[in-house]
Amino acid sequence: RREGGPHLLPDADILVHCGDFAANGSRARQRESVRKLDAFLADQAHIPHKVVVMGNHDPKIPGRTLFPKSGAVYATTARRLRLGGLRMAVEPFSRRSYARIAQATENVSNADVLISHEPPHGTLDLTYSGTRAGSRALREAVVSAETKPRAWLCGHIHEGRGLAREMFDRGESECAPTLVVNAANANVGKARRLVTGAVLIDIEREDRGEGGRERDGAGADAWDQLVQLDTKRDLGLDPIHVRPGVRRRKGVPSSSRSRQRRK
Repeated sequence: RREGGPHLLPDADILVHCGDFAANGSRARQRESVRKLDAFLADQAHIPHKVVVMGNHDPKIPGRTLFPKSGAVYATTARRLRLGGLRMAVEPFSRRSYARIAQATENVSNADVLISHEPPHGTLDLTYSGTRAGSRALREAVVSAETKPRAWLCGHIHEGRGLAREMFDRGESECAPTLVVNAANANVGKARRLVTGAVLIDIEREDRGEGGRERDGAGADAWDQLVQLDTKRDLGLDPIHVRPGVRRRKGVPSSSRSRQRRK
């Protein structure tokens, strides 16, 4: 951070926010969350590309620019992007059904990087209640894809923050491993504050052979917690505010919550 200036992230080609930037509650509170994130992203003028993926707490406002100051891309539906020489598949939060796996598989195929709000089921998705809350549908989509992303960036489960190398196959044939990065930076459990910084990832641009086919050997590596947050300074990223009585514990069925309340 420059002395007396804004909080700056390290130099990078692309800045990705994996969702849950907005505060629950009134529309005014959500607008303020959007304004602060937009200002924070605009301060990162040294990073040319910015992508924000809709999380389960975030507004779904298609057809308009949510971040006019920073010019960040806000993805509310599945889409493909090509930024910094990389092909990116974006899958925002959705109540996905298995009927949509084919659509997600097509979006993920041939992508260098998958960006989603949720982690894959069974990988970096263990909640404080001991349940797995990752997306089964997204995991199945990647398993079904002919080519796998080299990196999968996600968030959603704060307790799952970390890195893992995962083979997304059915054990029938070998595939290249995918680096899964859960970059959630809020506290464990109900989010009240940011406790960790950004994750910096190096992904090599792959050379192309004849016919546009990729050559083997390119990979992805990540360095965790390279950016330390100054907790005494407002970074424009307020903690998530939750109205009492409306938050659901991730991965706990509603029937179980009802029985717990009746006890």
